[in-house]
Amino acid sequence: AKPYTHMKEYLAVLAPLIRGGNASFAGSEYRVNANVSVPGASPCPILLAALAPKMLALAGNVADGTITWMTGPKTIAEHTIPRLKE
Repeated sequence: AKPYTHMKEYLAVLAPLIRGGNASFAGSEYRVNANVSVPGASPCPILLAALAPKMLALAGNVADGTITWMTGPKTIAEHTIPRLKE
């Protein structure tokens, strides 16, 4: 029902786990205290499939970017990149 709020909370858990191995979060959808250790592994990029302005801004602020498959150069230049930079 609330995709932006859901994704924001999901990334609040996922990003710290991937980037540092520890997450402590209590929100309306997730309550997590977790540690993950993968010896020798390096953090993978977090890419968020996003089209809407708020999701693209979230991708630019919290994730490592978005996926632009099936997106034309004009849309990327005029819509996607400006929202990622917000």
